[in-house]
Amino acid sequence: MNRVLLVGLLNMVLFLSGLPPAIAQSQHARNQDDSEPRNFLDKLATDQMTADHVLGVSVVVVKDGHPWYERGFGFADEQKTRPVDPQTTEFFAASVSKLFVGTAVMQLAEQGRLDLHRDINHYLDFRLEALTKPSPYSPQSSVPAHSLPASLDVS
Repeated sequence: MNRVLLVGLLNMVLFLSGLPPAIAQSQHARNQDDSEPRNFLDKLATDQMTADHVLGVSVVVVKDGHPWYERGFGFADEQKTRPVDPQTTEFFAASVSKLFVGTAVMQLAEQGRLDLHRDINHYLDFRLEALTKPSPYSPQSSVPAHSLPASLDVS
């Protein structure tokens, strides 16, 4: 069940990530008439759920820092007894959350609000313990030129 929910959620997130500019450019959106884009999202969600055999999905589109569209579709359980509620139904985002966190971190670094070389505990309201052994993939680690494939020209 979680795999099916995740696939549907990811499809929706990936598709909708490019949608708000299209909605903003719509003549109806400029006229403050939200019914056409909202109907489009309703149909898109139900059509995708049917095509991908998704049990339930929650769709939220944020505009100007506030939810502009928020709706749950389908069911949150396999028994089809609990409808999806965008406020309370939890979906497991799996590895996609790393993408969102990484993007947010890099945006904060670009804005000068986060230093990538500073201890992360400076920014958290809880404490993370250091790894017991150094990681070869830390930002301070490097790949020496002699470790690169011979076919790669580094000069």
